[in-house]
This record gives sequence, structure tokens and C-alpha cells, in this order.
Amino acid sequence: MTPESEQHQGNTIRTSPLLSVEETAAYLGMSKRWVYQTLKKLCPARKIGGALKFLRDDLDLFIEKLQQVTADQVREVARKYLVDDRLTVAYLDPQPLNGAPARAAPPAGVRHGN
Repeated sequence: MTPESEQHQGNTIRTSPLLSVEETAAYLGMSKRWVYQTLKKLCPARKIGGALKFLRDDLDLFIEKLQQVTADQVREVARKYLVDDRLTVAYLDPQPLNGAPARAAPPAGVRHGN
């Protein structure tokens, strides 16, 4: 039993503090927008009175799981999904400022980072 849980009729009840979106964002050092758009898909959330809430225990577990991801695991996923047949390349052609000459476009077929 953790300090934020208690026994009630033989069941463990979690009593971890419920955090608002603002508190969750501050706790994780992220934006409220990120919490609304991303975290609620990755971490259990509850709607209470129409407000989104997160248990601090769930946030701590989420952080713990993220910290267990290794560089090799990230490289493996990158090799699988960041491949040429899924590559999208865009070239933005901003207008020159203050009469400066326009820059030349990169040669066709040049990849980012080449």
C-alpha cells in the first residue's frame, strides 16, 4: 500500500490527488494544450463536473514508463517508420525582405540533411 492509497473493506482505494489540466501541465512542465491534445490519449484521465482531471499516481507512472524507453528502442522505431517511402518533403519559398536577392531552390532530389 502506498502513502496515497488506503484499505477499505479489503480493497485498496487510490487516494492520489486529482490534478486539473493546469496543475497537470505545471507538474509535467508541458502546456495545457499538450495535456488536452496528447496526454489524455496516453494517460488515464477522468471528467469530473465537465473538467478533465488526472491522478498524480497515473502521471508518475507515465513518467516512469517514459524514462524506461532506451535510445536503442527509439532508433528501432525510427528505422521502421522514418523511411523514404513515407517521406514528405516541402520546399518553402519565402519572399526576400528589403530587396535582398532570392535564394536558389535546392536541386531536385536533394533530401533534408544531405
